[in-house]
Formats: sequence, structure tokens, C-alpha cells
Amino acid sequence: MSTEENKAIVRRLLEEVWSEGKFDVINEIVDNDWIPEDPELRGSPRNGTHAERLFAKSYRHGLPDLEYTITQMIAEGDTVVAQWTAKGTHMGEINTKWGVIPPTSHQVSSWALGLFRVTEGRIKEREVYWQGASLLRKLWESKVWELAQRSDQEGEGEASS
Repeated sequence: MSTEENKAIVRRLLEEVWSEGKFDVINEIVDNDWIPEDPELRGSPRNGTHAERLFAKSYRHGLPDLEYTITQMIAEGDTVVAQWTAKGTHMGEINTKWGVIPPTSHQVSSWALGLFRVTEGRIKEREVYWQGASLLRKLWESKVWELAQRSDQEGEGEASS
């Protein structure tokens, strides 16, 4: 396949799956035996297309207006490098390796850089470096802080009664 065709496959993953929530596209463009390597998310079991679909659905549930914008994409041979930004509103729970992050209603954004290997029309390997892990920790900490403040305020109300 040409480098332009390989770039189109990666673009489909980022735009159709992640931005538009078309999860069935995963079966068309991702190799069933792929192992995504996201160094920031080590410990999250996500091998294979089924696990990737669950992972994408979890994020789309937590960020229903999630939008990926590709800022750069280059390719050589079977390798595609893409850089993108992601933004959305944290309206639902997100399952992470740190636990479930309850909704915060915060607008969030992050950026990522991904290396993809595409052969025979399917993504075989992926390695992504993204700011998202620190973003998820911030969401988690903000929700914990919010709950702690609420608890303190309720405690003050009881003390003045």
C-alpha cells in the first residue's frame, strides 16, 4: 500500500473511531492481534480489537463530545507518524488504571504523538505518547478535591446546627 493509503487508515482510527464513535471501523482497520503500546498507560490490558473497542467506548462515554484534530501526519514505508489534539467535556465516568474517575463537567484537552505500523491495510502496531495520563490524574485529583470540600462544607453545616 502507498504511504497515502497508510495515512488514510490511521486517519480513520483517529477521526472515525475516536472522534465520531464509529467503533465497528476498528474491525476494518486494526489487526486482530495488535498490541497497542502506550507507555503512559502501562498496566492497562488492551490487546486485540475487542479490548481497543472497549477502551474507545469508555473514553467516548466519559467524554461524549470527544474530538480529535490531526495537526501533522507523515509517512514513510509502512510507518505513519501522527500528532493530534483531543478535547471534550468530562460528562461521564472514565475507567482508568487508577480507578474510575467520576464526571467533573470540566472541559479537557491534551495532545498526543503516535507511531503506527500499517501493513496489508491494517494497523499492526501503535505506540502513543500523550499528555492524557497527566490530564486523567488531574481530573481524578479535582474530583477528590471537590468531594473533600463538599464533605468539609457538610461538616460545617452540622456543627452550626
